[in-house]
Amino acid sequence: MTGFEGYEAVNRKLQALADIADHIEDEYAGAICETMRKTAVSRLTDLEAVDTGFLRNSVQTVDADFVERVDETTVSTGIRTTVPYAMFIEYGTGPLGDPEVPHTDKMQWVYPYKDGFRVAHSQPARPFMRPALYDNRKAFVRILKTAVKDVFERA
Repeated sequence: MTGFEGYEAVNRKLQALADIADHIEDEYAGAICETMRKTAVSRLTDLEAVDTGFLRNSVQTVDADFVERVDETTVSTGIRTTVPYAMFIEYGTGPLGDPEVPHTDKMQWVYPYKDGFRVAHSQPARPFMRPALYDNRKAFVRILKTAVKDVFERA
């Protein structure tokens, strides 16, 4: 016994809503990642944190390999870079760096490099990864609203 008229339609929509994490993972996580990637790349350029372009070109999404199902209702996704000096751009160095991150208090320091030494200077933080997440919250909500609407229209 169904109990009321339209039960089947309501039941389909509720089941679709229960499956929304799968839907987002399959169809919308990529859009969120690409939005983040574009923002990070744009920030690097805007902050003039580009020398060779190696870091900017390394910011990537990793398709399905970078989408993680945390639990039944949570999907985690994002962007990454494997460039070792990315954290120095993101958080800065020395006393000019982000005060939330431990740094040396020296304005410059010497470090070994290939067959010699180099001098590094303190530099201010030029965040590009964190803003790629935080500055896009409204865009992510729009993407997720589209996902929910899609689920209900298909059900």
